[in-house]
Amino acid sequence: MIEVLKSSSHFHEVVDRQDPALIVLFHRQRDPNSTQTRLAYQEIVETCCTLVTWATMEFDDWSRVVEEFKITSLPTAL
Repeated sequence: MIEVLKSSSHFHEVVDRQDPALIVLFHRQRDPNSTQTRLAYQEIVETCCTLVTWATMEFDDWSRVVEEFKITSLPTAL
């Protein structure tokens, strides 16, 4: 299951849970590269282990997180 992160505070709540592994895909809804990457990400989530927490954040929702982690391109997985 993919958790959709809607704000920087939600992002930090998930990080603070200290799950064994967390992968967040940062993307933009109407970006063709992001669309292809999201589809591949979904396939990976469906076939991968359950020990990983999977999440996504849409570009408009994460400007503070982008600044904090110095994300410079889309899509990006962290």
